[in-house]
This record gives sequence, structure tokens and C-alpha cells, in this order.
Amino acid sequence: MDVEKTLALIAESQLRAERRADKADQRMDRFDKQLRATADLVKAGMKMVREMREAQKETEYNFNALLASQMRTDEQIRKHDQALLKHEQALLKHEEKFNRLLDILSRKHRNGHS
Repeated sequence: MDVEKTLALIAESQLRAERRADKADQRMDRFDKQLRATADLVKAGMKMVREMREAQKETEYNFNALLASQMRTDEQIRKHDQALLKHEQALLKHEEKFNRLLDILSRKHRNGHS
């Protein structure tokens, strides 16, 4: 009888071991599935990083072009401002000369003919 009990205990122990192995296999399957999902996320993240780098390069290029354009525009405005100032100064000189001429002409008419 001891042999039968021993065989029954061994069979029961074997059954428990198989159940534990089945549970371990299930856990490993879940882990493998999670690992594959994580790998997919990492791949997608790396793709996003590459795309963001490219977009950043394009944005930087466009910003530098805009900055250069703005600097050229600022220089043109500065030159136009200088030219306008010169014209205003010349206009003031002409206005002063014109006023002096008017003054001279108005004195001539008062001196002998008024």
C-alpha cells in the first residue's frame, strides 16, 4: 500500500507541478505580449523623435531665412530713413531760401512803390 500511496503522492505532486508550470507559461505569455507592445511603443517613439528632429531642422532653416530677411528689411528702412532725413533737411534749406527771397521781394515793394 505504501507504494500506491507513494505513487498517488507523486502523481498529485506532478499534477501540482504541471499546474504551476501552466501558470508560469501564462505569465510568460503575458510578459512576452507586454514586451512586444513595449517594443512597438519604442519603435513608434523613435519614429516620432526622427520626425520631430526633421521638423525642427526645417523650422530652424525657415527661422534663419526669416531672420536674414528681417535684417535686410531693417537695413533698407534705415537707408530710407537716412534719405528721408536728407530730403527733409534739403526741404528746410529751400524753404529758408524761399522765405528770404519773399522777404527781399516784399522789402523792395515797400521801399519805393508802396
